[in-house]
Amino acid sequence: MIDAAIEAGVKHFYPSEFGNDIDQPEFVNARYYVDKMLTRKHLRTKAKDYPDFSYTMVHIGLFAESFALGDEFGVDRAAKTFTWFGNPEMEASFSSMAE
Repeated sequence: MIDAAIEAGVKHFYPSEFGNDIDQPEFVNARYYVDKMLTRKHLRTKAKDYPDFSYTMVHIGLFAESFALGDEFGVDRAAKTFTWFGNPEMEASFSSMAE
């Protein structure tokens, strides 16, 4: 899609960046994000190769409703606890889907 956009003369590209900023060290080597990381690398390379082409990555953060899904997100309803994975100094933002 990136190459097709450049060929079509697109000057500014907004890739699909739904979710977290995966450039954080905690995510860089996660298998789940490998394809997204490859896409970002390709995008950065093309932006260097084509000076008239630029891009913006918009990271919306997490939806609070996601935590209703269960323990895969660190929620233990029975114990009424939430476990945060990764760097305890890392900031995170949440918003509701209604917002």
